Parts: sequence; structure tokens; C-alpha cells
Amino acid sequence: EWNFMSMKERVEIRVKRPMKQGIARVMEEALAKISTVDRGRIFRFPIYATCGRGTPTCRYDSKNQKY
Repeated sequence: EWNFMSMKERVEIRVKRPMKQGIARVMEEALAKISTVDRGRIFRFPIYATCGRGTPTCRYDSKNQKY
């Protein structure tokens, strides 16, 4: 299970997907669950992804749309 968290806005999106799947694909799926309004609000800040428990494994650079 992947968790995506926006560092400033307290937003968390959970996506049940195997670790093996690419982070970018999982991220896209997670973002599809958010409304566009929320998306703009959330993406002013970096988003971190974690899989299961533990430290962030991926940082989504929302300004440049890069992982």
C-alpha cells in the first residue's frame, strides 16, 4: 500500500498497489482520485510517497511535475 502525503497541506492518499509497480504509475493513479481544485492546492508543495511503513521513498516535485 502506497501513501502519498503533501508536506504542508495535510493530505494523504492511499493506493493499494504492489511495490514492483513504478512509482510514477501509482502516483498518477493516486492523483486521479483528487479533484482538480484540491490538486492545485496540494501541489504548491512537494509530495512524498511511502510504501507501507517507513521513510519516504519518493518525492514528487509538483512545480516541475517530476519525480
